[in-house]
Amino acid sequence: MIKILEVIPVARSAFALKQLSYFSTKNISRGDLVTINLRGKEIFAIVQKTSELKDEKVALKKSNAFRLKP
Repeated sequence: MIKILEVIPVARSAFALKQLSYFSTKNISRGDLVTINLRGKEIFAIVQKTSELKDEKVALKKSNAFRLKP
């Protein structure tokens, strides 16, 4: 199953305080330390949240966040 990981980078950068999303097929838990690719560099990040891709798809389809303009 594909999971969506929401991570916070540990390195000092403009993205350090922002939450980033990545896809993973590995079984990773909240609080794990992972390596991510950010602007061509491998850096460490802490996993803040994990969720299944299929659950996020359903939630996105049910939300009205992306309405088509008439």
